[in-house]
This record gives sequence, C-alpha cells and structure tokens, in this order.
Amino acid sequence: MKSMAVGLLILSPVVAAPQAGATLDDATVYARCIIDRQVPDPKNIPFADSSACLTSMGIPDPGEKSRKEAKDRWRDCLIDRALALDDGVSSVSDVATVIAPMCEAEWGAVADTLWAIPSIKSKLKKEVRSYGSESAAQIVLLSRKVKAETKPLKN
Repeated sequence: MKSMAVGLLILSPVVAAPQAGATLDDATVYARCIIDRQVPDPKNIPFADSSACLTSMGIPDPGEKSRKEAKDRWRDCLIDRALALDDGVSSVSDVATVIAPMCEAEWGAVADTLWAIPSIKSKLKKEVRSYGSESAAQIVLLSRKVKAETKPLKN
C-alpha cells in the first residue's frame, strides 16, 4: 500500500502541472476542477460542484427558461413530424429514424442551452440520431396510442 501511495505522490506533479506553453482543452480543465473539488464519484457530480467549475471557466448558464423553450420546440418538431409521417404500419423504429434528423436544428438548440463545456455540447449535437430516435420512438408510440383510443366523431 505504501508503494502505491508513493507512486501517486511522485505522479502528482506530472498530472497537476501542464507542460510549459501547453493549452488544456475544456474537458481537461473541467476534470481538473472537479478533482480539485474532491468530488468522490465522477459519474454523479453534484450540481454545486459542476456549476462552480463551469463558472470558473467563464461558461455562463443559459438559464432554465431557454432550456425549457428549446426542449419544447424540439418535442413539438418530433410530434409534428410523427403525426404527419407515421402511417401506423411501418415499424416505430423506422419512423423514428426518419423523423429524428428532421428535427436536427431543434436538437442543436437544446444542446446549446445545456450548461456544459463546449466539447460536450458539440458531441451531443452530433448524437442527434441516437437521442432523437429514442425520443421520436416514444412520441410515435404515444401518437399511435392516442389515435387508437380516439373515437371518430359521428356526423
């Protein structure tokens, strides 16, 4: 156990100090901040620690109102496309795969409103097909359920 502790002490200066003239990417700066704050579980970072690190990096919080508005626009886009394009026969997965990219701009707006480091936002924007398809599939299923349960009006 002592040898491991000594090894960590020897490595500490190497990890803590970048080489002269080197610039750190935003993920590294954020990770160093989280480590400095002694967050025990990097998969479950408390909001206070995350916001303190983002603030120290000069990344402003876009605000909850803009996040909600962007999410609503994205959801509305998925709903509109599902209602317009779902034939009720094609597989939910196929319909969702077609719908998700149609709302790519709205998904990008959602990513932009997240309080996160730029590299994470960029990665999320590129993941529109997976995140969008999952959400679109849920919306297609819900729209099919509503259509099945809705009785047509009699004249």
